[in-house]
Amino acid sequence: MDNKLEELKFVADLARSGGVMEAQNAALLADNARLQTELNEVKVQSLEKDEEIAALKRRNAELEAERQQGAPQQPTMVVNNFFVLSEQKVVSYIGALDNNGRFFAGHFLHHTLTDGTPAKMLAKVDEITSLQADVNRELADAIKEAAEKPTTTVNAANYNAHVEDQHNNYPELPPMAPTKELPEDE
Repeated sequence: MDNKLEELKFVADLARSGGVMEAQNAALLADNARLQTELNEVKVQSLEKDEEIAALKRRNAELEAERQQGAPQQPTMVVNNFFVLSEQKVVSYIGALDNNGRFFAGHFLHHTLTDGTPAKMLAKVDEITSLQADVNRELADAIKEAAEKPTTTVNAANYNAHVEDQHNNYPELPPMAPTKELPEDE
């Protein structure tokens, strides 16, 4: 009987552990199904991101082709960490600078342009930042030229005679006489 009891206990333990395993298996199957749906969602999102990246690469290639043709459009946003400058504002700003400022601006712009910048843009930068003639030398030349011109002296006697010859049609006023006699110094 002991054998029968042990066999019965063994069968009961097996049934109990089988039930536990079936419950664990059902839980794992539910987790597997949930993870499979999440994986499908991630794959869909990944495909969407890949399509966006491909579209951005196509757009970047189109912009690069336009830039290579030398007909750049005025961009309106910062792309790939590049600052976009307004040509009008740059020309106006650099136009107000002296030669030292123009030299610095030209140096700065030349060394910060991208490697594939078209020659047309480089020529525009050279034109905008070209140095003006030496203003101080022009002023010195003008002063020297003025100093070399002959000068005339005005004789005070000739000048006064000339003034007296003019007729301005104004009546002459009599000289003012004092109304009272002035007290004499004591």
